[in-house]
Amino acid sequence: MNNTPASLPASQPEQLPRFAPGTQYIPGGQKNPKIHTVTDVYTTRNLAGELVSIKYVSEHDFLGQKLKGYDVADTTIARGLVKNVPGPGGNPFPVSA
Repeated sequence: MNNTPASLPASQPEQLPRFAPGTQYIPGGQKNPKIHTVTDVYTTRNLAGELVSIKYVSEHDFLGQKLKGYDVADTTIARGLVKNVPGPGGNPFPVSA
């Protein structure tokens, strides 16, 4: 029997990333908060092809340099979403007031 990911049945529905690249948020717990922007989405799968985790890559300006975070959790972005962001990125879904 061939155990490739394509031949195994899907045991869970496919989970899509909640936030698209371009979403802006302000993480909590900072002395001088800065606006962070999601730039990429990393997904991890096991050998069976099941989605194990979703992490986000974000960047922000600090003293004229772009700093990147490669292990940003979904809840960090959800807690600090910036409302009414103009531009092509914006927020992929409306945020209630």
